[in-house]
Amino acid sequence: MDIGTYLSAVRRGWLVIVISTVALTALAAVYTVRATPQYLATSSMFFSVVGGDSVTQLLQGSTFTQNQVRSYALLAETPAVLGPVVESLDLDTTPEQLAFQVSTESPADTVVLDIQVIDSDPEEAARIANSISSQLAVEVARLSTGPSAGANALAVKATTIAEATVPTKPTSPSWSKNLVLGFLAGAALGCAI
Repeated sequence: MDIGTYLSAVRRGWLVIVISTVALTALAAVYTVRATPQYLATSSMFFSVVGGDSVTQLLQGSTFTQNQVRSYALLAETPAVLGPVVESLDLDTTPEQLAFQVSTESPADTVVLDIQVIDSDPEEAARIANSISSQLAVEVARLSTGPSAGANALAVKATTIAEATVPTKPTSPSWSKNLVLGFLAGAALGCAI
C-alpha cells in the first residue's frame, strides 16, 4: 500500500477518527476531573563523616559515605524508619503501605538524598517527608556507631538541609498530559478502525 491509499482511507473514515478522538479526549477529561489530586513534598538530607583522627580516615570515610547514600535511600523506605514515622504522626496506615508513597533520589556522586512523599493532603505530605528525614537521621546514627566504636571511630551524620514545605499545586493529575494522551489515543484508535 502506498501513502495515497492511506490518505484515501483517512478521507473516507474521517468521521470515525473525529468521533473516536473526541470521545477519548472527553474520557481523559472526565478522568482528570474525578481523580484525587496528589501532592509531592520533598525534604533533602546531607550525609557527612564525623570523628576520626587523621585526614586519611576522613577521606576514606567521605568516600564510604558517598557510596552508602544508595543504601540510606533504601533504608528510608523500610519499616525501621517508617514504623516510628507512622507512630509519631499517628497515621492511619502501616509502614508497608506508607512505603508506596515514599521515593528517594540522589544525584550521582553526591552525599545528598531527596526524600519525596506523595499524598492527597499537601500538609500531610510535608509532615511525613520531614518526619522521615528526622527518623532516617536517627537510624543512620544508630547504624553507623556500633557499640564497639572507639573514641576516634568514624560515624556518619545525617543532616536535613531542606525541610519539606507544603506544596501548593498538585503533581497529578496533569490536565495537559491526560488530554494530549486522550487525543492521541483517540486519533490512533480512529485511524485503526
